[in-house]
Amino acid sequence: EIPAINSIVEPLPGVSKVLINTTTKTVYVDHDPSRTTAQDIEAVLNKKSFGAQLRSDGGLAAAGTGVASSGDTPRVGRSHFIVDDICCASEIPAIKSIVEPIIGVKAVSINVTTKTVYLDHDIDIISAANLAKALNDEGFKAQVQKDAGHDLAMMSGLPTTSFVKSTFSFADLRTNEQSIAVANIFNQCPDGQIREHFVCMSSKTVIVQHNPYFLSATGIVQLLCEDKLVVTIVEDGAADGMWALGLTKEAKEEKIDHQKSSVSPYVVMSGICWVISMLSFIGGNWEYLKYVGLLSVVFGLPPIFMKAYRTLRRCQFDANCMMLFAALGAVGLQEFTEAAAVTFLFAISEALETRATARARNALSAIVSLRPERANLINPVTKSIVVVPAASVGIGSSVSVRTGDKIPCDGIVIEGYSTVDESSLTGESRPVRKGPKDTVSGGTINSGTTRLIIKTTATVENSAVARLIRLVEEAQANR
Repeated sequence: EIPAINSIVEPLPGVSKVLINTTTKTVYVDHDPSRTTAQDIEAVLNKKSFGAQLRSDGGLAAAGTGVASSGDTPRVGRSHFIVDDICCASEIPAIKSIVEPIIGVKAVSINVTTKTVYLDHDIDIISAANLAKALNDEGFKAQVQKDAGHDLAMMSGLPTTSFVKSTFSFADLRTNEQSIAVANIFNQCPDGQIREHFVCMSSKTVIVQHNPYFLSATGIVQLLCEDKLVVTIVEDGAADGMWALGLTKEAKEEKIDHQKSSVSPYVVMSGICWVISMLSFIGGNWEYLKYVGLLSVVFGLPPIFMKAYRTLRRCQFDANCMMLFAALGAVGLQEFTEAAAVTFLFAISEALETRATARARNALSAIVSLRPERANLINPVTKSIVVVPAASVGIGSSVSVRTGDKIPCDGIVIEGYSTVDESSLTGESRPVRKGPKDTVSGGTINSGTTRLIIKTTATVENSAVARLIRLVEEAQANR
């Protein structure tokens, strides 16, 4: 099927490279999502009856770069620009006349005091860099301070419904006008960032219920300071990180199921009938046994016929078509024994190829099983241990690895002395002693009697075992 898939995918606009791993039944496509999306590729393959399912959409990683999105819902974010040439309010109409006609720009607001321009725009139509270029082309010295596309890209895949309460203290909060000004600032924030806020004039504090994924306590301080308000954080509700752990979703790791291969009983029956039909060469009364060859064709030909049919529908020709025509031709010439031989030998060759592929698939499955699933994350504030999916552990985190546990990520030992079983990666059967400042690899096992505290230097996706899996998959795809 490799030539057929290549002939379908490679002509698509924007496709630059196609790799096919028959072991894992995976197709890797390098493509420009602005010209052909992953969903388009999936639809084209399914139109040709390949039963494709989208596993990973590389187009999602291109958020903020100006490429098109395959979804129907526009992704609108607010970008901030520092414009040095704003000197007074008279510059506002000029700036608006530049950016408002640009397709994708939804709203424009300008703070003359801080020389900041806020633009709400569809990141799939126009990027922050292009908006800055439009201002610079007209003589305004604009610099991107905050890119909405980058922020939305960082948010993708993260839970977005958790809110915390943070408290802020104001140096000067005395009048109702000041309270209204604070409220207006919060009301201008995009939906999903701030749920509610409460201003206490007597204590000069404001309690804000906000989503720290989108707007942290530090971000709120910066937002208020832009309007010349002196604000300090009294309590950051997101400081301990516990609010996010309950929403951490299990990462959808690529799993390869163990596959058992066996020869189909129809192929076995086809072989038996073929052997019986060969007795017709004895002659005499044995000659009628050649008709048993028809049973061999009936048992072995249907899978070949279905593959040949799908190939011919694509106006192509492959080995399945050749074997189908050879078997039918032999039947038409009443050479039933030859027809049985062609059918059985081709069917058994496919069964042997499937068995070899299954063995390679199971070998890769054994490597994938080395990848750790859980990690004992040490909370940096409370120092308590929380069990989280290994995929959610970031670089620089501290994890606890008890005796018998897998090390979740590559890292450096910062506390404890123990031995680590690295046989799964290096083949070395003797455990290696590890102590502070020694490096360890994800997927290896703490085989000693002492707990290790490790500071991670890579995520699960970039660990040694993940790189090994990628190398094996790429090697199989490039065969």
